[in-house]
Amino acid sequence: AAKPENSAKGYDKLLDAYTKIYKELAVYQTANDYINEAIFGIELLVFAWAFRDLVESAEQKDVKQEELKKKADNLIRGTDGFFKDYYQPIDEQVFPQLLKAYVEGVSKEFIPARTAQLVAKFGGDYQKISDYVFKISMFANQQKLTAFLSKYKASSAGKIKKDPAYQLMTDLVNEYRADVSPVFRAYNDQLDSLSRIYVKAQAEMAPQKAFYPDANSTLRVAYGKVEGYFPYDGAQYIYYSTLEGIIEKGNYKMDDYQVPQKLKELHANKDYGKYGANGELRVCFLASNHTTGGNSGSPILNANGNLIGINFDRNWEGTMSDVNYDISQVRNISVDIRYILFVVDKFAGAGYLVDEMKIVK
Repeated sequence: AAKPENSAKGYDKLLDAYTKIYKELAVYQTANDYINEAIFGIELLVFAWAFRDLVESAEQKDVKQEELKKKADNLIRGTDGFFKDYYQPIDEQVFPQLLKAYVEGVSKEFIPARTAQLVAKFGGDYQKISDYVFKISMFANQQKLTAFLSKYKASSAGKIKKDPAYQLMTDLVNEYRADVSPVFRAYNDQLDSLSRIYVKAQAEMAPQKAFYPDANSTLRVAYGKVEGYFPYDGAQYIYYSTLEGIIEKGNYKMDDYQVPQKLKELHANKDYGKYGANGELRVCFLASNHTTGGNSGSPILNANGNLIGINFDRNWEGTMSDVNYDISQVRNISVDIRYILFVVDKFAGAGYLVDEMKIVK
């Protein structure tokens, strides 16, 4: 602020502009976070929301029954997929907690009138609201829903619109789209513009410093090397894991660690083909590449450009790396390409796919 040339570039007003925008943005940021983290965390509501296109199609003039039947048949197949993995008892416990968090967490101006009436009707008892919705909603009953869809016609849309799960989700999303999202995006556009000035000012203030670019949601290449690390005094993690670890976890008899019988047999017989060595099969490895959200599935290439693995995670000590990057602790985790080829070839019996690849030893 003391230098006239900085004023001409807008640097002297930069922090005040940030303060003003963040202060005004706060209420919209909260509403944005709550609808994404709370409301979209209730599976029943998200499932019901998927039927909005069917409702809107039925309300179009001159809609053809064949078109509605096609859409309904597609949703029947989607319903089978949803209920295959849906565990309703957990969703019934999650529902009241997340709805309560939303209603009490966001500004009252963003609570739809019908939602407020629902809360008042049950005296603010979110467990009773949950019990009511799950009891009445067709989206909580696969047989009822499938029977409804199999006979769907234009006049059926009214029944979906009266469904409590569909009503609740529609009201919340429509309110968000009308009064939160446009303002939220506008403020963030302003912040983006300010950030250009902010980064330029930083670079001029400290020309000797290398600034780490914000590459989120863009293509990027990270460089590192395969290596383990010391998580704490007296302990060392080597850079790879083996099939032994998968088998050990399988012995815990936990749902998360179920091991297919064929994999157990391949392990017992040490039948690893050309993918193992010295009686072991490597599964994952650590490296010092700096990764972030969105890097999962990225190819890991060696210095010669050969594919040696696929990135999918970070180590526990490295989860803070978006905020504080510590090269001695941060490691990305990749599945070893040899294990991938082993699964394709020996486990899945699709060795003909491996035959089509160029394997570099």
